[in-house]
Amino acid sequence: MNNSERHIIVDGEIISDTQPVVFHNNRSFCYGDGLFETMHGFGTEIQFLDSHFNRLYNGMTALKLEISETISKEKVKREIVRLLNRDKLFGGVRVKLTVYRNSEGYYTPKVNKTGYIVECTALGNDYYELNQKGLCIDIFNEIPKSTGALASFKTCNSLLNVICGIYSKEHGFDDCLILNNKGSIIESSNSNVFLVKKDVIYTPSLDQGCVDGIMRSQVIDLAKVLQLQVKEIVIANENTLLESDEIFLTNAISGLRWVMAFRQRRYFNKISKLLSDKLNAETFNRNKS
Repeated sequence: MNNSERHIIVDGEIISDTQPVVFHNNRSFCYGDGLFETMHGFGTEIQFLDSHFNRLYNGMTALKLEISETISKEKVKREIVRLLNRDKLFGGVRVKLTVYRNSEGYYTPKVNKTGYIVECTALGNDYYELNQKGLCIDIFNEIPKSTGALASFKTCNSLLNVICGIYSKEHGFDDCLILNNKGSIIESSNSNVFLVKKDVIYTPSLDQGCVDGIMRSQVIDLAKVLQLQVKEIVIANENTLLESDEIFLTNAISGLRWVMAFRQRRYFNKISKLLSDKLNAETFNRNKS
């Protein structure tokens, strides 16, 4: 095999990642009719696999997608491991599982059967490494995110995240924070957001419309283990950010990323570093030397 050749899995079949797999009438392409999970892998283990599949199944239920044995956690895990072995990806890996409605029809599908695609991409780091240089962020207020039954899932309709990412790039920011339709800060383009003030950790509550992040839940649990107080609140405006001692972002691929600057405010990373070290110790049995 060519060492540069990579593969994906489509409905259980390993094929080259250069082979076209999506037809013009694919419902994920036409209507955003699907969900995805991005997971961190190391060796042949997938971190927080149970949590990812719980969220996936809840999302599939909300979208009225059929949950069959073909998309079972055990079967998909075997296929991920098979793909990792095939492409010799044994370090840190980004695993993406996309599930979509595999049906004919226009807005109304004829059936609710599912198709899926698994992709694996090597990461630069094996573990969750806290960024050495802090992020510079701002607020993206051009398009609000609606709250509701689908807000907590990662659906294939991610246009808001895409536009927020483009806005960040155009204005020279590392990321920007998204508002809900009530004007409250809820998340960034690809992460949940946490604030720290006087050693108390704050994060938007799920009813505000943020994604029910896997790493968000892990950080909340780790904070409690470290006897840090966590409060899920409404982050009403930028003054809350300016009055904070720390800001950090979380997702399942990067772990924690600390924010250095918002507007004229500069931040430290004491709590985010403490949580990042604890995350690595608990997840990979790896203590900071």
